[in-house]
Formats: sequence, structure tokens, C-alpha cells
Amino acid sequence: MMTLTEMCQELKKQLDPELESIISKLIKKGSDTNVFIAEEVKKGLVAVCQNCSEARIISVLINLTGLKASQIKTNICLCIETMIERHETKFSQVRDYDKAVYLLANYMLDGALEVRIAAKKAFGTLLAHSISRTEIEKIVHRNMNELNYSKVVSIMDKELSGQGGNSALIITQTQLSGTQKRSSLMKRTSAVREETKKANSDQSEESKDLSPLRKALDASPVDKPKAKTANKLTFFKEGAEFDLLPTFFAQAENNGNHSC
Repeated sequence: MMTLTEMCQELKKQLDPELESIISKLIKKGSDTNVFIAEEVKKGLVAVCQNCSEARIISVLINLTGLKASQIKTNICLCIETMIERHETKFSQVRDYDKAVYLLANYMLDGALEVRIAAKKAFGTLLAHSISRTEIEKIVHRNMNELNYSKVVSIMDKELSGQGGNSALIITQTQLSGTQKRSSLMKRTSAVREETKKANSDQSEESKDLSPLRKALDASPVDKPKAKTANKLTFFKEGAEFDLLPTFFAQAENNGNHSC
């Protein structure tokens, strides 16, 4: 695949006689679950669409529309979008360009979300750089029934916006990065929980430091005789165990005597 990519970049239209074989193999290989292979397939398809004859490419892509895998349909949308970006306003001069437009419109109604998103992205590029909305509506109306045509127009109204004949695609962040948003929310929630846990721990340590026993043990020798009586009363109020009081009082007495 990497070799094919370099060959397309160097030989360009000299590979036109082999386009059907090259594109078919790349498109079918795009369904591989290996991420590295899938990315190399995309690079190869982009190289083909940037350097070889568009009319031949569109003809091959039309013949592959019978394949049902969603990744294949996504890569077909990528090919058409690459050709649109390559020619911009001259794309309407490519032979069979209207078939490519109809194919994108049909994929915008596909059952797979990733296919719909890829088709809408390519459709937005089409409106923004090459063909007016009026011309697109004519192509779609000519090839689709009334129900599907109405659905495509509704999608254009809701998800495409712009001025005049050019439009820019608006794809919501919920569609494109719902997983990332959920991941980010989980990270923030985890961070808040950690901060709360740490704050509670600090508060617990602080409450321990402020306890009557801690104050009595940490008091200086000069302050211990003065605090002895108060500590006795405090221990009664705090509900300390009665059998611990004699030991505490004896310790306080001894500390007071030593300080003197």
C-alpha cells in the first residue's frame, strides 16, 4: 500500500489503466481492523484521487457501491471529497460528477452513523467550494424519489449553513466527539472525587490535632499545670472512658511536677 501511494504520486495518470484494480483492492482492504493498515489505505486512496483521472475514479467508485461494509462507504466518501478539494469550482466539469453528488446524497441517508457523517462532510465541501445548492437539488431531485429528496433537503437545511450558493457543513460535537466528552467528564468527576477525599482527610487530621488529648500532650511544660483542671473537665464532657482518666491525670501531675 505504501508502494502504491508513492507510485501514484510519481506516475500520476500513467496508472489510469490500472485504477480499477488499485482502487478495488484499497477499498476492500480498508475494512481491516488493524488501525495501521486502515490509515495506509486512506493515504493510498487520497494519493490516487489527487493524481489520477477523476472520471475513471468515479466510474470505479460507482461500481463499488454494491459493497455494504460501512468502512468501504466511508472511504468512498473520502475519495469524492478529495476530488472535490482538488478541483473546487472545476469539479462540475468532471465527467459523471452528478453521479458522485447523488452517491453522497444517498449516503447521507445511510443507516450507519459514520457513513452519514463522512457523506455530510463531503457534501459540505461540495457546497462550499464547487456547486451551488440549487444545482445540487436539481441533481438529487432527478435521481431520488420524493421522500428521500425531502430528507436530503431537510438535512441540508438543518446541518448546512452559509451565504448565497456556498455553504459550510456544521457537524455537532455530540456526533463527532461524544466518546471524548464522556471520557473528559469521567476524568473531571474522578478529579473532583480525589479532591473531596483529600479535603476530608485533611479535615479529619485537623480535627484530631484539635482534640483535648492532643492539646494536652502537645502543651509546653509551663502550660501543663494551668491546663490540668480544664483538661479533666473537658474529658468528662467529651465522654472519655472512665478507666483512662487516672492514667491521664497521673501523667499530667508528673509532667507538672517535672516542669517545676
